[in-house]
Amino acid sequence: MPDETTARRQRALVAVVVVLALAVWFSATAVVPTLRAEWGITATEAVWLTASVQIGFAVGALLSAGLNLADRFPPQHLLAVSAAAAALCTVALAVVADGLAVAVPLRLLTGFFLAGVYPVGMKLTVSWSPGRAAGQRWGCSSGR
Repeated sequence: MPDETTARRQRALVAVVVVLALAVWFSATAVVPTLRAEWGITATEAVWLTASVQIGFAVGALLSAGLNLADRFPPQHLLAVSAAAAALCTVALAVVADGLAVAVPLRLLTGFFLAGVYPVGMKLTVSWSPGRAAGQRWGCSSGR
């Protein structure tokens, strides 16, 4: 069992990684006004750039949970690969996308890969918090 200082440091590192990785979630939203002007898209079409991330995340979370990926692969590796894939999708959006036909699928994939970041980050946090984040600290234990 690691000491509390090590566990605290690991939880902080996981939190930083998750926050930085999830920054790509909002990246397209930040540039929507520019994209509307450059691509000539409507407000409704612009919403698809944001909504597609949520849809991709939901699909990715269901698939990840259904396949039990966080228990089949080392969670730190799953988080790293997922964060890198989401980042690559965001880079591709900036480099190759010239309209919604490319941008929306890339944003769907971004959300899909982010499903390997947040839930897996929470799993890692719990692994560094025995008896705490798992519910026992808040009186949620089953009494076993």
